[in-house]
Amino acid sequence: MFRRELIGELRFPVGLWYEDLFFSYCLFLKTDKIALCHQVFTHIFCRDESTMRNNNAPKNLDILTIVDSLIEYAADNGYLATYAGEMEYIVLDHIL
Repeated sequence: MFRRELIGELRFPVGLWYEDLFFSYCLFLKTDKIALCHQVFTHIFCRDESTMRNNNAPKNLDILTIVDSLIEYAADNGYLATYAGEMEYIVLDHIL
């Protein structure tokens, strides 16, 4: 859950997989307060053919576009210098 004021004009990239990764990390960059809630609000069911279980689809390459967009967002908004190490980790963790 995010405050509406934090989201502002930020939107999910359209037509790409990993859009939630981009959206969430952009919001994490914008705030200095993050809380953890242990209460379960949703249950997710992943079908065998879901994107979560597909390791060989061409759409998996969308991660490259998402990571590029995230780096661009961080640079354009002055976060890249502060979070360079974290951005490097995100890139390596999600691409590898």
